[in-house]
Amino acid sequence: MNKRLLGIPLLCATAALTLTACGSGGSSGSGGGNVTLKLVAADYGDKASNSSKGYWDGVAAAFTAAHPDIKVDVQVINWNDIDSQVKTMIQSGNVPDVLQTGGYADKVADDLLYKAEDVLSTATRANLIATFADAGKVKDTQYGIPFVSSARAFFYNKALFQQAGIAQPPTTWDELKADAEKIKAKVPGVTPYALPLGPEEAQGESMIWELGNGGGHTDRSGAYTLDSPANVATFSWLKTNLVQPGLTYANPATTDRKTAFADFAAGKTAMLNG
Repeated sequence: MNKRLLGIPLLCATAALTLTACGSGGSSGSGGGNVTLKLVAADYGDKASNSSKGYWDGVAAAFTAAHPDIKVDVQVINWNDIDSQVKTMIQSGNVPDVLQTGGYADKVADDLLYKAEDVLSTATRANLIATFADAGKVKDTQYGIPFVSSARAFFYNKALFQQAGIAQPPTTWDELKADAEKIKAKVPGVTPYALPLGPEEAQGESMIWELGNGGGHTDRSGAYTLDSPANVATFSWLKTNLVQPGLTYANPATTDRKTAFADFAAGKTAMLNG
């Protein structure tokens, strides 16, 4: 049977996806029921105390309390690894029934997802924030169900700015470059701007810069425009104005966001997007 996921994407919004076909039959485990649903979700914590598993275990327990004949098998996977592991699950036929992650378009292409209208009531869909619901669409059909959203912001270290004699944070790219040059000259040992373009989440940092220059990953029709003139100009500017002058990491392509955040928290870098 074709299995479709219930989709919850992360795109600065994370979504839930529902896959076609429901769970496995038969009783399983203590307190189990006649059906077991497999829920796979991203883990955004870095240790047991802040793991996402606690949240999803609570959701599963509440659901089973309301539906005693349905058990939910919860599996959380580090958000850096979830997409590759889910791909392996699907290839091996071990398809989740509900998936909370960031990507969904590839699963739509493989006919693995229910449409949102098939799994959500009209009232629930009407209650979704429109821009988040739209982010879960492929060719005007919603598959991803918004789950969580985050907004990006520019951070700067006030103490380091003070040491460099900078009164206000930058509001343009040219001002950012000028401030980075002052920090490099007056605060030795500090990375002026943290530019994480490593595998952890290069698309997030990239999009911030692309949008700042009128570009982006796609055009209005949804077609990819990664090599658009605006995007090329953006990365040319970054290379010429931040990377080559040594105002950021020596090799941004291997630097992950986690490293950038840790450096900022430790006062080792003066500016970053977060």
